[in-house]
Amino acid sequence: MGKSGTALGIIGVIIGAGGVGFAFLNWMNLSNMQQVINQHEIWYEVDDLVYAPTESIYTPIPNMSLIVDLGAPVSLHLLFTCIAGTYPDAGSYSDFFFYFAIDGVRLDNPWTRTGQFQETTTTNRYSVTLQHFIVEMAPGIYNFSVQVYSERAGNYIRETAFSIKSYPI
Repeated sequence: MGKSGTALGIIGVIIGAGGVGFAFLNWMNLSNMQQVINQHEIWYEVDDLVYAPTESIYTPIPNMSLIVDLGAPVSLHLLFTCIAGTYPDAGSYSDFFFYFAIDGVRLDNPWTRTGQFQETTTTNRYSVTLQHFIVEMAPGIYNFSVQVYSERAGNYIRETAFSIKSYPI
């Protein structure tokens, strides 16, 4: 009985020491992870402008362009929000399509669409969100913007916001 009690005591000390060591390693990793999290940059634009884009043309949204200077490879999170107002069109669509663009070149994905089909009664307002995560962006200077395509004249957007957040890789 005495030998087994001693053996259990030694096992308990070893497990306890291992737990303290494990906790210390986690604490060190958390400190390192916090330093990495704090090494990000944020670029943003906010505008209350009411903008009615030209029908059937891809156009950049005014004041929704961000020049980003990357000194090292990073991951990027792009986020765009706005309110879109569409007028009824009894015979067709009255939609908006939103896209991101890099250096004026529209990205095919992701995109979002909002609007109405063959509505005859009222103007509708929609909350729009478009976001994208780029896993790795090479160092350089880039012009990120948001483009819109409207299927009907008179449709408008307002209360736009565009932000980019970088994450070190």
